[in-house]
Amino acid sequence: MCLALKLTVVLHGYRPRQQITCFLSSLLYALRVLRSHGLPGQSLKDVLHATVTGKLMYCAPAWHGLCTASDYARLDSFLRRCVKLGYAGQLATVIDMCSEADDALFRRVLYNKKASIR
Repeated sequence: MCLALKLTVVLHGYRPRQQITCFLSSLLYALRVLRSHGLPGQSLKDVLHATVTGKLMYCAPAWHGLCTASDYARLDSFLRRCVKLGYAGQLATVIDMCSEADDALFRRVLYNKKASIR
């Protein structure tokens, strides 16, 4: 019973999504600390863009298909909170970012003559 539960949790990608959520909440705290220490607004935006985009888009074609609507809503809520706090300008939704990453991967495979899966 325990093995089946663990296998289900792993197959549905629960742990990576939870790790991303924990990372993002700790990132908000780090941005607040940086702002309180006087980091300029543009630098805060650069830090947010570099860390969040990198974290969300790392292997996005592999994990985003396992996300549920509530997972996307939670991640989009985080992005809206960042915009509201002034850490970023207008950001795309997570679904749009993941779709763009999927398209980019597909184009790279499609136009790569040496790709083994062609």
